[in-house]
Amino acid sequence: MYKTITRGKGKKFNKSELKHFAFYISLLLIPIIHFFMFYIYVNINSFIMAFQNYELDYDSGRVLVTFAGWDNFKIAWDSFSKYPYMLKNSLIFICIDLFISQPLALLASYYIYKKRPGSAFFRTVLYLPQVLSSVVLGLLFKYGVQSALPEMLYQWFGIAKMDVLSNVNTQMWVMIGFNILMSFGVNVLLYSNAMGNVNPSLIESASLDGANTASILWHVVLPKIYPTIVSLVIVIVSQVFVSQFQVFNIYGEGAGRMANVGYFIYLNSLNSDILGLNPNYISYPALAAFGLTLTAIIVPTTFLVKFALNRFGPRED
Repeated sequence: MYKTITRGKGKKFNKSELKHFAFYISLLLIPIIHFFMFYIYVNINSFIMAFQNYELDYDSGRVLVTFAGWDNFKIAWDSFSKYPYMLKNSLIFICIDLFISQPLALLASYYIYKKRPGSAFFRTVLYLPQVLSSVVLGLLFKYGVQSALPEMLYQWFGIAKMDVLSNVNTQMWVMIGFNILMSFGVNVLLYSNAMGNVNPSLIESASLDGANTASILWHVVLPKIYPTIVSLVIVIVSQVFVSQFQVFNIYGEGAGRMANVGYFIYLNSLNSDILGLNPNYISYPALAAFGLTLTAIIVPTTFLVKFALNRFGPRED
């Protein structure tokens, strides 16, 4: 039996209750302010800025704001033609994440879930990249593939040293491998935890019916963890134009043709200004228009992917 506690009309809060109420308000106040300042205000300001143009009036020393119309959007579209490889690179990395990294993470999670030999060791090793800073891991990886590994191959097999991060024939493959390695931690943790919630009686029943390990994974486990898969796929798709896929951690500001859309946005926001005085980078208003253009593309795409996954995905029954 449950008892509902109500406060009588006109009854005042005592001192202890007021302290608790003030404590709750103080906890809620910070995230609310953060949400309005860094999400609502930033997005509204970006939308307005996309249609503005800023010019410096040297006579008065003031910055003049004028209506830019669609000029900033033209500059944004010109960026795609100026750097055609950045969209291609983003699509390559997102496809690698969806069709290689995620299946590998599922298989590794299933191996850990079945408690096969060394599963505890693999869980620790695969999650280890998430413990260290991505910048630190980038430096370690860069040293390994540029110095340590070429030296070992030269000493052991006589293979000539080569900078695989600068060579146009190898740099993409090296970055793909690094992104696959970095993706294991969180994915394995989420998938293995989701698999842990699968009813063991279903696994036992399938085993008694003669199902092998692969059949149990395909017909029992995957349908049960499908909501987790859908959530991760939606997150990955929504980040196609935001993530820089570890490129900045490896190349810094000198990625060249390894740049992608997320890297382009980050680098321009880091080095540009509101007036666009640096000819190598687009101005903040043009960058805001660039972001709105990408949002108009990715929002319907994300909803379409979500609809397709829910419509054509496996059913638990």
